[in-house]
Amino acid sequence: MDVSKLSKLYIDTTDDLIFLTTVEGDEPPFTFRFAAVNPAYLRHTGYIESGFLNRTLQQTLPDDVIDFVQERFTEAVTQRRSIKYEEPVVFQGVDLIVETTLTPFYDENGRPDTLLGVTRDITERKRSERRVRESEERYRTLVQLSPDSILIHDEGKIVFCNEAYARLVLADRPESLTGSDFYAFLPDVRRGMNARIQRMRQTAAADIPPFETKLVRTNGETIDVEGTCAFVEHNGRKLMQVVLRDVTKRSLEKERLQKLSQLDGLTNVANRRYFDAALQRETKRAKRTRRPLSLLLFDIDNFKKFNDRYGHLEGDDCLRRVTEAAAAVLQRPADVLARYGGEEFAVLLPDTDASGAAVVAERLRETVASLAIPHAASDAAPYVTISVGASHTAHPASADALPLIDRADRALYRAKRSGKNRVELLFEPLDAAERPIS
Repeated sequence: MDVSKLSKLYIDTTDDLIFLTTVEGDEPPFTFRFAAVNPAYLRHTGYIESGFLNRTLQQTLPDDVIDFVQERFTEAVTQRRSIKYEEPVVFQGVDLIVETTLTPFYDENGRPDTLLGVTRDITERKRSERRVRESEERYRTLVQLSPDSILIHDEGKIVFCNEAYARLVLADRPESLTGSDFYAFLPDVRRGMNARIQRMRQTAAADIPPFETKLVRTNGETIDVEGTCAFVEHNGRKLMQVVLRDVTKRSLEKERLQKLSQLDGLTNVANRRYFDAALQRETKRAKRTRRPLSLLLFDIDNFKKFNDRYGHLEGDDCLRRVTEAAAAVLQRPADVLARYGGEEFAVLLPDTDASGAAVVAERLRETVASLAIPHAASDAAPYVTISVGASHTAHPASADALPLIDRADRALYRAKRSGKNRVELLFEPLDAAERPIS
Protein backbone atom coordinates (compact mmCIF):
# COMPACT_ATOMS: atom_id res chain seq x y z
CA MET A 1 0.00 0.00 0.00
CA ASP A 2 1.51 3.34 -1.04
CA VAL A 3 1.57 6.44 1.15
CA SER A 4 -1.27 8.18 -0.69
CA LYS A 5 -3.59 5.21 -0.22
CA LEU A 6 -2.60 4.94 3.44
CA SER A 7 -3.25 8.66 3.97
CA LYS A 8 -6.66 8.39 2.32
CA LEU A 9 -7.53 5.37 4.44
CA TYR A 10 -6.64 7.30 7.58
CA ILE A 11 -8.61 10.37 6.50
CA ASP A 12 -11.68 8.32 5.66
CA THR A 13 -11.68 6.14 8.79
CA THR A 14 -10.36 8.35 11.60
CA ASP A 15 -12.75 9.85 14.14
CA ASP A 16 -10.78 13.11 14.05
CA LEU A 17 -12.39 15.97 12.12
CA ILE A 18 -10.10 16.91 9.20
CA PHE A 19 -10.71 19.94 7.04
CA LEU A 20 -8.86 22.02 4.47
CA THR A 21 -9.54 25.71 3.85
CA THR A 22 -8.18 28.03 1.20
CA VAL A 23 -6.60 31.28 2.31
CA GLU A 24 -7.75 34.32 0.36
CA GLY A 25 -5.73 37.49 0.63
CA ASP A 26 -2.03 38.32 1.06
CA GLU A 27 -2.43 39.89 4.48
CA PRO A 28 -5.03 40.05 7.25
CA PRO A 29 -7.92 40.02 7.32
CA PHE A 30 -7.84 36.73 5.44
CA THR A 31 -10.88 34.89 4.19
CA PHE A 32 -10.88 31.19 4.97
CA ARG A 33 -13.07 29.06 2.73
CA PHE A 34 -13.71 25.33 3.26
CA ALA A 35 -12.29 23.30 0.37
CA ALA A 36 -12.51 19.74 1.71
CA VAL A 37 -13.62 17.81 4.82
CA ASN A 38 -13.43 14.15 5.79
CA PRO A 39 -16.43 11.91 6.63
CA ALA A 40 -15.92 12.36 10.36
CA TYR A 41 -16.33 16.11 10.03
CA LEU A 42 -19.70 15.70 8.33
CA ARG A 43 -20.75 12.96 10.74
CA HIS A 44 -20.03 15.00 13.87
CA THR A 45 -21.28 18.39 12.66
CA GLY A 46 -24.28 17.16 10.68
CA TYR A 47 -23.31 19.19 7.65
CA ILE A 48 -23.97 17.95 4.10
CA GLU A 49 -20.85 18.10 1.96
CA SER A 50 -22.54 19.53 -1.14
CA GLY A 51 -24.00 22.42 0.77
CA PHE A 52 -20.97 22.98 3.01
CA LEU A 53 -17.92 23.27 0.76
CA ASN A 54 -16.88 26.72 -0.51
CA ARG A 55 -18.48 28.34 2.52
CA THR A 56 -16.36 30.73 4.63
CA LEU A 57 -15.85 30.66 8.39
CA GLN A 58 -18.28 33.52 8.78
CA GLN A 59 -20.92 31.59 6.85
CA THR A 60 -20.36 28.39 8.84
CA LEU A 61 -19.60 29.12 12.51
CA PRO A 62 -21.87 30.63 15.20
CA ASP A 63 -21.46 34.34 15.85
CA ASP A 64 -20.21 33.83 19.40
CA VAL A 65 -17.12 31.88 18.25
CA ILE A 66 -16.31 33.32 14.87
CA ASP A 67 -13.96 36.04 16.15
CA PHE A 68 -11.98 33.56 18.26
CA VAL A 69 -11.60 31.04 15.42
CA GLN A 70 -10.73 33.76 12.87
CA GLU A 71 -7.93 34.95 15.18
CA ARG A 72 -6.51 31.42 15.55
CA PHE A 73 -6.57 30.78 11.78
CA THR A 74 -4.93 34.14 11.16
CA GLU A 75 -2.30 33.45 13.84
CA ALA A 76 -1.27 30.21 12.14
CA VAL A 77 -0.92 31.89 8.75
CA THR A 78 0.92 35.02 9.91
CA GLN A 79 3.31 33.17 12.21
CA ARG A 80 3.93 30.56 9.49
CA ARG A 81 3.79 27.65 11.93
CA SER A 82 1.41 25.04 13.29
CA ILE A 83 -0.62 26.11 16.29
CA LYS A 84 -2.90 24.23 18.64
CA TYR A 85 -5.86 25.53 20.60
CA GLU A 86 -8.82 24.24 22.59
CA GLU A 87 -12.43 25.42 22.52
CA PRO A 88 -15.91 24.33 23.62
CA VAL A 89 -18.26 23.44 20.76
CA VAL A 90 -21.76 22.11 20.26
CA PHE A 91 -22.06 19.33 17.69
CA GLN A 92 -25.64 18.31 17.03
CA GLY A 93 -26.80 19.45 20.45
CA VAL A 94 -23.92 17.82 22.37
CA ASP A 95 -21.50 19.99 24.35
CA LEU A 96 -17.91 18.98 23.66
CA ILE A 97 -14.39 20.27 24.16
CA VAL A 98 -12.17 19.93 21.11
CA GLU A 99 -8.50 20.46 20.36
CA THR A 100 -7.63 21.78 16.91
CA THR A 101 -4.24 21.79 15.22
CA LEU A 102 -3.80 24.20 12.29
CA THR A 103 -0.98 23.86 9.78
CA PRO A 104 -0.53 26.54 7.04
CA PHE A 105 0.81 25.91 3.51
CA TYR A 106 2.21 28.45 1.06
CA ASP A 107 2.64 28.63 -2.73
CA GLU A 108 5.92 28.88 -4.58
CA ASN A 109 5.90 32.64 -4.07
CA GLY A 110 5.52 32.34 -0.32
CA ARG A 111 1.93 33.56 -0.27
CA PRO A 112 -0.54 31.76 2.01
CA ASP A 113 -2.39 29.09 0.09
CA THR A 114 -4.25 26.64 2.31
CA LEU A 115 -4.73 25.75 5.94
CA LEU A 116 -5.07 22.17 7.14
CA GLY A 117 -7.01 21.56 10.34
CA VAL A 118 -7.37 18.48 12.51
CA THR A 119 -9.95 18.66 15.31
CA ARG A 120 -10.04 16.01 18.03
CA ASP A 121 -12.67 15.43 20.72
CA ILE A 122 -10.90 15.79 24.09
CA THR A 123 -14.00 16.05 26.24
CA GLU A 124 -13.31 12.90 28.24
CA ARG A 125 -9.64 13.77 28.64
CA LYS A 126 -10.53 17.21 29.99
CA ARG A 127 -13.03 15.65 32.36
CA SER A 128 -10.39 13.25 33.61
CA GLU A 129 -7.91 16.10 34.01
CA ARG A 130 -10.52 18.10 35.90
CA ARG A 131 -11.28 15.16 38.18
CA VAL A 132 -7.58 14.69 38.87
CA ARG A 133 -7.13 18.40 39.46
CA GLU A 134 -10.13 18.58 41.78
CA SER A 135 -8.91 15.48 43.60
CA GLU A 136 -5.46 17.02 44.03
CA GLU A 137 -7.01 20.27 45.23
CA ARG A 138 -9.13 18.39 47.76
CA TYR A 139 -6.08 16.43 48.87
CA ARG A 140 -4.02 19.58 49.30
CA THR A 141 -6.84 21.27 51.20
CA LEU A 142 -7.26 18.31 53.52
CA VAL A 143 -3.49 18.04 54.00
CA GLN A 144 -3.10 21.73 54.76
CA LEU A 145 -6.02 21.69 57.21
CA SER A 146 -4.91 18.45 58.87
CA PRO A 147 -3.61 18.78 62.44
CA ASP A 148 -1.21 15.93 61.64
CA SER A 149 2.18 16.60 60.09
CA ILE A 150 2.20 15.31 56.51
CA LEU A 151 5.06 15.19 54.03
CA ILE A 152 5.99 13.45 50.80
CA HIS A 153 9.57 12.45 50.15
CA ASP A 154 11.43 11.05 47.17
CA GLU A 155 14.26 8.76 48.25
CA GLY A 156 14.61 10.78 51.45
CA LYS A 157 14.31 14.24 49.86
CA ILE A 158 11.24 16.22 50.92
CA VAL A 159 9.17 17.33 47.91
CA PHE A 160 6.11 18.53 49.82
CA CYS A 161 5.01 19.14 53.40
CA ASN A 162 2.14 20.92 55.10
CA GLU A 163 2.09 23.74 57.62
CA ALA A 164 1.69 21.29 60.50
CA TYR A 165 4.97 19.56 59.62
CA ALA A 166 6.79 22.90 59.38
CA ARG A 167 5.50 23.77 62.85
CA LEU A 168 6.47 20.35 64.16
CA VAL A 169 10.13 20.74 63.15
CA LEU A 170 10.12 24.49 63.93
CA ALA A 171 10.71 25.60 60.32
CA ASP A 172 9.69 29.08 59.13
CA ARG A 173 7.47 27.79 56.31
CA PRO A 174 6.85 24.54 54.42
CA GLU A 175 8.65 25.74 51.29
CA SER A 176 11.91 26.12 53.20
CA LEU A 177 11.96 22.34 53.76
CA THR A 178 11.65 21.37 50.09
CA GLY A 179 14.72 19.40 49.04
CA SER A 180 15.93 18.87 52.61
CA ASP A 181 16.83 15.46 54.02
CA PHE A 182 13.78 13.83 55.60
CA TYR A 183 15.95 11.48 57.64
CA ALA A 184 17.87 14.37 59.18
CA PHE A 185 14.77 14.92 61.32
CA LEU A 186 14.28 11.19 62.00
CA PRO A 187 17.84 9.80 62.19
CA ASP A 188 16.84 6.64 64.04
CA VAL A 189 14.64 5.31 61.23
CA ARG A 190 16.91 5.84 58.21
CA ARG A 191 18.16 2.27 57.86
CA GLY A 192 14.98 0.55 58.98
CA MET A 193 12.72 2.77 56.88
CA ASN A 194 14.66 2.16 53.67
CA ALA A 195 14.41 -1.58 54.26
CA ARG A 196 10.67 -1.32 54.89
CA ILE A 197 10.13 0.72 51.73
CA GLN A 198 12.00 -1.86 49.68
CA ARG A 199 9.83 -4.61 51.12
CA MET A 200 6.74 -2.58 50.30
CA ARG A 201 7.82 -2.22 46.69
CA GLN A 202 8.59 -5.92 46.44
CA THR A 203 5.37 -7.10 48.06
CA ALA A 204 3.12 -4.32 46.73
CA ALA A 205 2.07 -3.55 50.30
CA ALA A 206 -0.14 -0.50 50.73
CA ASP A 207 1.47 0.94 53.85
CA ILE A 208 3.98 0.49 56.65
CA PRO A 209 2.80 -0.48 60.16
CA PRO A 210 2.77 2.48 62.58
CA PHE A 211 6.07 3.22 64.28
CA GLU A 212 7.35 5.43 67.10
CA THR A 213 10.68 7.23 67.05
CA LYS A 214 12.48 10.42 68.04
CA LEU A 215 12.23 13.56 65.89
CA VAL A 216 15.04 16.14 66.01
CA ARG A 217 13.77 19.70 65.51
CA THR A 218 15.74 22.44 63.80
CA ASN A 219 16.78 23.81 67.20
CA GLY A 220 18.17 20.43 68.28
CA GLU A 221 15.26 19.62 70.59
CA THR A 222 14.10 15.99 70.53
CA ILE A 223 10.44 14.95 70.75
CA ASP A 224 8.56 11.65 70.45
CA VAL A 225 6.50 11.08 67.31
CA GLU A 226 4.26 8.35 65.96
CA GLY A 227 4.32 7.80 62.19
CA THR A 228 2.63 5.96 59.36
CA CYS A 229 3.77 5.65 55.75
CA ALA A 230 2.09 4.83 52.45
CA PHE A 231 2.79 5.23 48.73
CA VAL A 232 0.94 8.06 46.96
CA GLU A 233 0.89 9.42 43.42
CA HIS A 234 2.63 12.79 43.28
CA ASN A 235 3.26 14.59 39.99
CA GLY A 236 2.87 11.31 38.14
CA ARG A 237 5.30 9.39 40.35
CA LYS A 238 4.82 6.90 43.18
CA LEU A 239 6.40 8.50 46.23
CA MET A 240 6.30 7.91 49.97
CA GLN A 241 3.90 9.89 52.15
CA VAL A 242 4.62 10.10 55.87
CA VAL A 243 2.14 11.21 58.52
CA LEU A 244 3.63 12.17 61.88
CA ARG A 245 2.00 13.02 65.18
CA ASP A 246 3.64 14.49 68.27
CA VAL A 247 3.16 11.93 71.05
CA THR A 248 5.60 13.44 73.53
CA LYS A 249 2.88 14.05 76.11
CA ARG A 250 1.58 10.54 75.62
CA SER A 251 5.09 9.12 75.98
CA LEU A 252 5.68 11.12 79.15
CA GLU A 253 2.38 9.96 80.57
CA LYS A 254 3.19 6.39 79.61
CA GLU A 255 6.58 6.73 81.27
CA ARG A 256 4.96 8.26 84.34
CA LEU A 257 2.43 5.44 84.61
CA GLN A 258 5.17 2.89 84.08
CA LYS A 259 7.18 4.42 86.89
CA LEU A 260 4.12 4.48 89.12
CA SER A 261 3.57 0.80 88.40
CA GLN A 262 7.13 0.16 89.59
CA LEU A 263 6.91 2.20 92.79
CA ASP A 264 5.54 1.42 96.20
CA GLY A 265 2.65 3.77 96.86
CA LEU A 266 3.55 4.53 100.49
CA THR A 267 7.33 4.87 100.43
CA ASN A 268 7.82 5.90 96.78
CA VAL A 269 10.69 3.46 96.29
CA ALA A 270 10.69 0.43 93.97
CA ASN A 271 8.04 -2.17 94.63
CA ARG A 272 8.46 -5.93 94.89
CA ARG A 273 7.58 -6.49 91.24
CA TYR A 274 10.25 -4.09 90.01
CA PHE A 275 12.81 -5.50 92.44
CA ASP A 276 12.23 -9.08 91.27
CA ALA A 277 12.79 -8.03 87.64
CA ALA A 278 15.92 -6.03 88.58
CA LEU A 279 17.30 -8.95 90.56
CA GLN A 280 16.86 -11.34 87.63
CA ARG A 281 18.46 -8.85 85.27
CA GLU A 282 21.46 -8.15 87.50
CA THR A 283 21.99 -11.85 88.31
CA LYS A 284 22.16 -12.66 84.59
CA ARG A 285 24.53 -9.78 84.02
CA ALA A 286 26.77 -10.85 86.90
CA LYS A 287 26.94 -14.37 85.47
CA ARG A 288 27.80 -13.01 82.03
CA THR A 289 30.42 -10.50 83.18
CA ARG A 290 31.73 -12.56 86.11
CA ARG A 291 31.28 -9.54 88.37
CA PRO A 292 30.24 -9.66 92.06
CA LEU A 293 26.67 -9.04 93.21
CA SER A 294 25.41 -8.33 96.73
CA LEU A 295 21.95 -8.24 98.28
CA LEU A 296 20.75 -6.74 101.58
CA LEU A 297 17.46 -7.43 103.34
CA PHE A 298 16.47 -5.29 106.33
CA ASP A 299 13.35 -4.70 108.34
CA ILE A 300 12.31 -2.45 111.21
CA ASP A 301 12.71 -4.07 114.60
CA ASN A 302 9.50 -4.67 116.57
CA PHE A 303 7.44 -2.78 113.99
CA LYS A 304 4.15 -4.46 115.03
CA LYS A 305 4.67 -3.16 118.54
CA PHE A 306 5.34 0.30 117.06
CA ASN A 307 2.00 0.25 115.26
CA ASP A 308 0.20 -1.04 118.32
CA ARG A 309 1.60 1.74 120.52
CA TYR A 310 1.63 4.75 118.15
CA GLY A 311 -1.01 3.86 115.57
CA HIS A 312 -0.86 3.05 111.88
CA LEU A 313 -0.56 6.67 110.71
CA GLU A 314 2.59 7.06 112.76
CA GLY A 315 3.67 3.65 111.48
CA ASP A 316 3.29 4.81 107.86
CA ASP A 317 5.28 7.95 108.63
CA CYS A 318 7.98 5.82 110.23
CA LEU A 319 8.22 3.66 107.09
CA ARG A 320 8.58 6.77 104.93
CA ARG A 321 11.31 8.31 107.12
CA VAL A 322 13.29 5.05 107.24
CA THR A 323 12.99 4.70 103.45
CA GLU A 324 14.19 8.26 102.84
CA ALA A 325 17.17 7.71 105.11
CA ALA A 326 18.06 4.43 103.39
CA ALA A 327 17.77 6.01 99.94
CA ALA A 328 20.18 8.74 100.99
CA VAL A 329 22.80 6.11 101.87
CA LEU A 330 22.76 4.62 98.35
CA GLN A 331 24.83 6.80 96.04
CA ARG A 332 25.08 4.82 92.82
CA PRO A 333 22.35 4.93 90.12
CA ALA A 334 22.57 1.15 89.67
CA ASP A 335 21.73 0.44 93.33
CA VAL A 336 18.09 -0.53 93.89
CA LEU A 337 16.13 0.08 97.09
CA ALA A 338 12.74 -1.65 97.19
CA ARG A 339 9.96 -2.32 99.65
CA TYR A 340 10.05 -6.09 99.84
CA GLY A 341 6.91 -6.47 101.91
CA GLY A 342 5.38 -4.84 105.02
CA GLU A 343 8.25 -3.35 107.02
CA GLU A 344 10.90 -5.33 105.13
CA PHE A 345 13.14 -3.77 102.46
CA ALA A 346 15.69 -5.04 99.96
CA VAL A 347 18.81 -3.39 98.56
CA LEU A 348 20.44 -4.68 95.37
CA LEU A 349 24.12 -3.76 94.98
CA PRO A 350 25.57 -4.63 91.54
CA ASP A 351 29.38 -4.82 91.19
CA THR A 352 29.74 -4.89 94.98
CA ASP A 353 31.99 -7.35 96.83
CA ALA A 354 31.55 -8.70 100.35
CA SER A 355 33.41 -5.88 102.11
CA GLY A 356 31.44 -3.26 100.17
CA ALA A 357 28.14 -4.91 101.07
CA ALA A 358 29.17 -4.95 104.75
CA VAL A 359 30.00 -1.23 104.67
CA VAL A 360 26.65 -0.30 103.07
CA ALA A 361 24.73 -2.53 105.49
CA GLU A 362 26.35 -0.96 108.56
CA ARG A 363 25.82 2.54 107.17
CA LEU A 364 22.11 1.76 106.68
CA ARG A 365 21.81 0.58 110.29
CA GLU A 366 23.61 3.62 111.67
CA THR A 367 21.64 6.08 109.52
CA VAL A 368 18.26 4.73 110.63
CA ALA A 369 19.34 4.71 114.27
CA SER A 370 20.46 8.34 113.94
CA LEU A 371 16.88 9.36 113.09
CA ALA A 372 16.09 8.74 116.78
CA ILE A 373 12.45 7.97 116.10
CA PRO A 374 10.98 7.09 119.54
CA HIS A 375 10.03 3.43 120.00
CA ALA A 376 9.24 2.78 123.65
CA ALA A 377 7.93 -0.72 122.92
CA SER A 378 11.14 -1.98 121.29
CA ASP A 379 13.28 -4.58 123.03
CA ALA A 380 16.33 -3.49 120.97
CA ALA A 381 16.57 0.24 121.76
CA PRO A 382 14.30 3.14 122.82
CA TYR A 383 14.26 4.35 119.24
CA VAL A 384 13.54 2.78 115.83
CA THR A 385 16.25 0.41 114.62
CA ILE A 386 16.70 -2.05 111.79
CA SER A 387 18.27 -5.47 111.42
CA VAL A 388 20.19 -6.21 108.22
CA GLY A 389 21.05 -9.46 106.50
CA ALA A 390 23.61 -9.41 103.69
CA SER A 391 24.51 -11.99 101.05
CA HIS A 392 27.05 -11.94 98.29
CA THR A 393 28.19 -13.92 95.27
CA ALA A 394 31.62 -13.33 93.79
CA HIS A 395 31.31 -15.31 90.56
CA PRO A 396 27.78 -16.58 90.01
CA ALA A 397 27.74 -19.92 88.21
CA SER A 398 24.10 -19.51 87.13
CA ALA A 399 21.45 -16.87 86.66
CA ASP A 400 19.45 -18.30 89.54
CA ALA A 401 18.78 -15.55 92.09
CA LEU A 402 17.15 -17.79 94.71
CA PRO A 403 20.38 -18.72 96.57
CA LEU A 404 21.25 -15.04 96.92
CA ILE A 405 17.81 -14.25 98.37
CA ASP A 406 17.88 -17.31 100.60
CA ARG A 407 21.21 -16.38 102.15
CA ALA A 408 20.18 -12.76 102.76
CA ASP A 409 16.93 -13.93 104.33
CA ARG A 410 18.74 -16.36 106.62
CA ALA A 411 21.24 -13.68 107.57
CA LEU A 412 18.38 -11.37 108.50
CA TYR A 413 16.84 -14.04 110.73
CA ARG A 414 20.22 -14.52 112.39
CA ALA A 415 20.41 -10.78 113.10
CA LYS A 416 16.95 -10.93 114.66
CA ARG A 417 17.83 -13.89 116.87
CA SER A 418 21.07 -12.24 117.92
CA GLY A 419 19.38 -9.23 119.51
CA LYS A 420 18.28 -7.03 116.57
CA ASN A 421 19.76 -3.65 115.62
CA ARG A 422 22.71 -5.38 113.98
CA VAL A 423 24.14 -6.60 110.66
CA GLU A 424 24.72 -10.26 109.84
CA LEU A 425 26.66 -11.39 106.78
CA LEU A 426 26.17 -14.74 105.09
CA PHE A 427 28.18 -15.20 101.91
CA GLU A 428 28.33 -18.99 101.75
CA PRO A 429 25.49 -21.53 101.65
CA LEU A 430 24.27 -22.50 105.10
CA ASP A 431 24.44 -26.05 106.32
CA ALA A 432 21.48 -27.65 108.06
CA ALA A 433 22.61 -26.47 111.50
CA GLU A 434 22.38 -22.83 110.42
CA ARG A 435 18.79 -22.99 109.26
CA PRO A 436 16.45 -20.85 111.42
CA ILE A 437 13.68 -22.45 113.43
CA SER A 438 10.27 -21.44 112.05
